[in-house]
Amino acid sequence: MKVDLHIHTNCSDGLYSPSEIIQRAAEEGVTILSFTDHNCFADDYSSLIEQAKKLNLYLIKGIEISSRFHNIELHILGYNLGQPCSALEEYLEYYQKEKTIQTQLRCQESLNDPLRLASGKQISLPFEEIQQRAPNNKKVYLWNEMIYLLAQKFNQDKRDQDPSMSFHQAKALLIGLPSAYEQFKEAIPSLKRGKTLWPVHHKIQYHSTEDIIHWIKESQGLSSLAHPGEQAPGLKEDLIAELKRISPLDALEVYSPKNKNIMFYRQIAQKLGLLFSGGTDFHFADDYNRLGMVLNKRTPQPPTSNDCLILTKEKITLLSKLQPF
Repeated sequence: MKVDLHIHTNCSDGLYSPSEIIQRAAEEGVTILSFTDHNCFADDYSSLIEQAKKLNLYLIKGIEISSRFHNIELHILGYNLGQPCSALEEYLEYYQKEKTIQTQLRCQESLNDPLRLASGKQISLPFEEIQQRAPNNKKVYLWNEMIYLLAQKFNQDKRDQDPSMSFHQAKALLIGLPSAYEQFKEAIPSLKRGKTLWPVHHKIQYHSTEDIIHWIKESQGLSSLAHPGEQAPGLKEDLIAELKRISPLDALEVYSPKNKNIMFYRQIAQKLGLLFSGGTDFHFADDYNRLGMVLNKRTPQPPTSNDCLILTKEKITLLSKLQPF
């Protein structure tokens, strides 16, 4: 019985619809799952839960909420929430509005300063084209659609001798990774090494992590600190202990591809009396991303038990609080 409590759909920045992921989970042997979209809930959870039941799956209502703690951006996973309390509802509405404005501004920057290709073509990403690519259930306009559109336009307009651009390479270009510059500097002469493409300075004011955890509790939900190892060199024990002291935090996402030292976070959770949560932070399927599997390297298909950590009900102690488990 595989479990995955950290999955993104195309309601935020995932590639697949909720229904597609339920079908994929059934095919891959994941029987307990949760959609944890960024600062929004997947559409029509009641019908999704029924779809999952027909395939003998158990779907848990979830969300991943952005917050700020000691000037660090932390993500808090919420599970089994009822009706969100008014403060949480207002924050989610604010975030969705501001994130869309961010994307609109970045698209405008692409019109003001388009990429100039060696082929003589130019690439810009109008917001209207982003909207056309987005599914009807889109709630938060992140930059996922920008990434896909950038790769698509480049591959259409490049010279024959230029390399093709993958989703991962387009993302690397947008965030300004030097490796992407080296790959595409000849095909895109206007690139600048180490520079983010079309930066904007419209900041979203995150609420405190303590507030978010309290709001999840007020909404009858359970909270988990997401991928603590994502913060280089990883979130320290004293900060997690402080967060546990000042808030009703329920769990720590011990099992995550972003935690290089899983045993370290397992020991912290045990010491602080936190339940174990776990998930793949799944956005789309590739060699790094498989439902219910924490991969530790690029693996052949299908991966063996030596290549990954299988998430099971026994590992995820948070499930003890999520009835009927």
